[in-house]
Amino acid sequence: MARASGLRSGPPIAWSIAGSDSGGGAGVEADLRTFRALGVHGCAVVTSLTAQNSLGVAAALETPPSHVAATIAALESDLAPACVKVGMLSGAGAAREVAAFLERNAACRLVLDPVLASSSGRPLLDAAGVAVLVGELLPRCAVATPNAREAEALLGLEPGSVRTAGDVEAAAAAFLGRFGCGSVLLKGGHVDLGDAADFWTDGNRTAWLAGGRVAGLGAGGAHGTGCVLSSALAAALARGDELADAVVVAKAFCGAAIARAAAARVGAGPPPADAPPAW
Repeated sequence: MARASGLRSGPPIAWSIAGSDSGGGAGVEADLRTFRALGVHGCAVVTSLTAQNSLGVAAALETPPSHVAATIAALESDLAPACVKVGMLSGAGAAREVAAFLERNAACRLVLDPVLASSSGRPLLDAAGVAVLVGELLPRCAVATPNAREAEALLGLEPGSVRTAGDVEAAAAAFLGRFGCGSVLLKGGHVDLGDAADFWTDGNRTAWLAGGRVAGLGAGGAHGTGCVLSSALAAALARGDELADAVVVAKAFCGAAIARAAAARVGAGPPPADAPPAW
């Protein structure tokens, strides 16, 4: 891993490789706020420029893969990360550049939030991009954080078939076995389990993490929760937390951000998960 000359002291470094949310509620913007709150210096590799607000995504412009590569090279030479969080990739070109970086930097931890579509249903990754995600990124990650709908899509399950706690556990085990990731945190926010519970397993250990529903948010919940959860995980790993501990920290942090969301309403749609200023 290339480094600029001289010794660096200061906070650990994590990268967000994701899309930019012009509304400020999700994506790179949410990730950088989360990194800062958890005492980590955040850097950004922007894979897509979205035109969106609190109601949804109106348009998305894919960052040219050559610029993704240039951004990675610039950061790698001076601000090398202990952990990378990958969210929206937008295409196979960006995904391949991320995979190449990880091939060069095997010690860097990876948290992968497999974003396939926006919360309003707009597709955000094409079939070629999904193929790279499945074949080159999921096998490298310390933890993947799919929601139930993403797990169904990647596993080829019937949409809406993950409905119960048993379904969640079975899908997480199948995800771990098929894609070879180090662990999976399957988010239960799209499953009516009553307490916003997520399920984590690394094949040997398992844990249910209950979050509780927050009054006042309505059916749409909070915006950017998946981004906050995965970037909190990346920050905790960058700090050196053990994986199971990092999962607990991330879930607690995300819960606090959701609890603050009702007071952070800034548009007509779901309010952003509001990361605490310090944690």
